[in-house]
Amino acid sequence: MATVLVIEDDSMTRQLIGEIVGECGHDIWQAANGEEGLMLAHLLLPDLVITDIVMPVKDGLVTIVELQEAFVGVKIIAMSAHPDKLKVALRLGVQDVFLKPFNPQELGEAVQEALQA
Repeated sequence: MATVLVIEDDSMTRQLIGEIVGECGHDIWQAANGEEGLMLAHLLLPDLVITDIVMPVKDGLVTIVELQEAFVGVKIIAMSAHPDKLKVALRLGVQDVFLKPFNPQELGEAVQEALQA
C-alpha cells in the first residue's frame, strides 16, 4: 500500500480523487492548498502526490517545484482546467497530467502506473 497525498482546493473534487485512490487500495491524505500539502508531505513522505494547479495560498506549480526540491524523485500527477498550466507542469517533470473534468477510471490507472514506475 502506497501513501498518496491529494492537494486540491475544491472539497468535492478532493473527495472524488480520494475515493478513486482509495479504491486502488492506497493510504490517502488530503490537503486544501499547496502550503498545507507541503506541511503534510514533510510528515508523510508520500509515494505519490496528486495536485491541482490553480489554488489559493500556494499555487500548484510552486508546490510542484518545492516538492521536487524537498523530495527527490517524488512522483506527481498534476490537474487543472487550464491546458497551458498543464504544459508547464509537464516541463517541470511531473509523471502525468489531467485536464479537468477528468475520467475517474483513467486517473485510477495513472495512479497505479505512477506507483509502479
